[in-house]
Amino acid sequence: MVNFPKSPLVRHITNTRCVLEEDFSFTVKVNGKHYHIEIQQGFIFDGASIPRIAWRVVGHPYQMPLLVCALPHDILYASEFFKKEECDWIFLELMKSVGINWIKRNTIWSAVKLFGGLVWLKHTKYSINKAKSYMTVKILD
Repeated sequence: MVNFPKSPLVRHITNTRCVLEEDFSFTVKVNGKHYHIEIQQGFIFDGASIPRIAWRVVGHPYQMPLLVCALPHDILYASEFFKKEECDWIFLELMKSVGINWIKRNTIWSAVKLFGGLVWLKHTKYSINKAKSYMTVKILD
């Protein structure tokens, strides 16, 4: 289960990066617990890292509603707040909750499952702590 109160306000700063222009929050259920996660303004993220060749199948990586799903996934990945597999599952649930069709969301999710580990392995203690500095988490249960 995922709950978005509103869409994020983001600004493109390069062809492959966006910055969050105002705080954004969402609630997600993981392992039976509800987490309310707030991402602070200023967080820089790459959206849905989809190779250009795949855009015809899954769409542009910065379009809504995909971008609204990529933002939480990016902060959860970068902060390693949950295990990689849980972050990937959350991303799938986020896409389902905003109405991305089954084929598109499962194509994206499969790619993330297969190749997201390459990004995960590049994390450093510094990058993880920096990402954590942009988030506040409250356990609601």
